[in-house]
Amino acid sequence: MYESEFAMNTFSSVFPHRQRGFSLLEVLITVLVFSIGLMGLAGLQVVSVKANQNAMSRSIASEAAYDLMDQFRANAQSTVNVDAWRTKLKESLPGVVDAQTGVCVTATTTPCGGYSAGAVKITGKPTAVFVHVRVQWNQATVNAKNFSTAADAAAQGTVADTMQQVTITGQL
Repeated sequence: MYESEFAMNTFSSVFPHRQRGFSLLEVLITVLVFSIGLMGLAGLQVVSVKANQNAMSRSIASEAAYDLMDQFRANAQSTVNVDAWRTKLKESLPGVVDAQTGVCVTATTTPCGGYSAGAVKITGKPTAVFVHVRVQWNQATVNAKNFSTAADAAAQGTVADTMQQVTITGQL
């Protein structure tokens, strides 16, 4: 027992101020590293929300374009009301650009320059009739509607402030 007491006293005398715990500087550096990691996660969350909004808008536009295409397939010799379709589309996808959203009927796979609305009827039936349906929208308008404040929408960044478009071509 004498030897262990001697060893403790010798150790204590050689290192009189032995550290027990963390210094304030170590804690501050740890908090800094941790906060940088949390800021990275917050940035990742913002990017994820933007991508999710864009995917949802694209899904709505694709579904609407296929719906109109199905109406033309089901009523090949009848009149299809594109205005009613566009009105329904605007309810689920704000920011639809009227001048660039509509239908174009051609005899080739090349889309027309302009897309019409109103009542569209395919008259006569050539060997091949191609129907081109295009939906164009402004993603910034979608983001502004889906976020509670303008600041939340602005926080989405400029990447989402682009015009998005879906074009479907089908043969009747």
